[in-house]
Amino acid sequence: MNKNTILLLFLSIIFVNIQAQKSKLYIGGIAHIGNGEKIPNSIISIKDGKFDVVGDANKIRIDPNAFDTIIKIYGKHIYPAFIATAKSAIKVLVV
Repeated sequence: MNKNTILLLFLSIIFVNIQAQKSKLYIGGIAHIGNGEKIPNSIISIKDGKFDVVGDANKIRIDPNAFDTIIKIYGKHIYPAFIATAKSAIKVLVV
């Protein structure tokens, strides 16, 4: 490997790591919690690749300026990645 290839590889790793650290705020979706509960006007924040807050946007106040990306998802349904059914232990991936 020459120096340019190593430098490009190094910069690519740094760029991917920086992209993963961006915080996101999802506003207005219908959040299905997974236990049968629904939040009709939800607010979901993700920081450092993990869920930070999931709650009712009418009850929680969050400063949108604290997030790198704000995504408005009004009327869209948000499901957990895995759902355990009541009749079996089969997990279903929802995309």
